Parts: sequence; C-alpha cells; structure tokens
Amino acid sequence: MRLYWYSLRYRNRTVRISAAYLFRIKLDGKYLLVRGSRFPHYQPVGGVFKFSTQGQSFLESIGALDDDLRAVP
Repeated sequence: MRLYWYSLRYRNRTVRISAAYLFRIKLDGKYLLVRGSRFPHYQPVGGVFKFSTQGQSFLESIGALDDDLRAVP
C-alpha cells in the first residue's frame, strides 16, 4: 500500500535511489573489520555495486540516469 501511495505522490518527479551494502562476518566470536581508505577508522566490509550487461540494459530500458550528487531541480 505504501509503495502505491508513493508511486502516485511522486509520479511526475525525479526520484533518487541510493543503495549500499555491508557484510557482517564473524570469525571465532569476533567481527571482521577493514580499515577505510577515505577515513582512518575500521568498518564492516562493504562497497558499491557494479552493473552487469543485463543490469545496464534494464536500467537503460526504464530510463534510469546516473547521479552526480547535485540537487535535481
């Protein structure tokens, strides 16, 4: 029901979708953390998604655009 409401409410607007992931890996009672490359602290394993050829074709077919993180008018 909520998805239907949002699809009606924002039907004529550009919508930004952001996705990320984290893995929680536990070994011998301890969690695996890696040192971040941008910030000097330890964090769970995670990163960005990469698109397959099929995924890229699908995104193009629905009119998805790359995001340059600037405000959308």
